[in-house]
Amino acid sequence: MVYCKNCGKEVADGAVICPNCGVQISALKGEQKEKSPTLAALLSLLIVGVGQFYNGDWLKGFGFMVASVFCALIFFPLVVVVWVAAMADAYLTAQKKNEEIS
Repeated sequence: MVYCKNCGKEVADGAVICPNCGVQISALKGEQKEKSPTLAALLSLLIVGVGQFYNGDWLKGFGFMVASVFCALIFFPLVVVVWVAAMADAYLTAQKKNEEIS
């Protein structure tokens, strides 16, 4: 059995929508596409946060962008730390999302 992330109630394994609260549990088959971890990391290498956008994590991507600008203004070497963290996060998140699909 699976549990709804919204209300916490138990939901049948194949359910797409929670019968209790109506929130979507999982995407319909074929709706989710695998994400390339390498591409996600390369996108974050080019522009901090874009790998997160590719993975569908808009808020996290925006957070990495804001953090990199803030670090650039305060203490520039910290940008490298944020940059590497964004690349690693994009790669690992893409891998995790691929595992959830299959």
